[in-house]
Amino acid sequence: MLGRLRRRASIYRGAFADGSGKWVLADLAARFRAIGSTYCAGDTHESAYREGQRSVILWITEQMALDNDQVQQIVYGHVKDGEFFD
Repeated sequence: MLGRLRRRASIYRGAFADGSGKWVLADLAARFRAIGSTYCAGDTHESAYREGQRSVILWITEQMALDNDQVQQIVYGHVKDGEFFD
């Protein structure tokens, strides 16, 4: 079991570590609020929906063993460089 978990983590790190994968991770993290609040005033259903989106990104970054500071660097680095599509 531990071997499978390590292999999965290694595959995720490889998929998102550089190039297009890093850009995709940054885009997903920015779009689905990996950093910041998921709260939507007056709408508990929307807040729950946003938190569900966020949980997927957090799971991916957890598989990659990234901490919050590293996720912020990925997101803000791409936003600063204007690399996101609208």
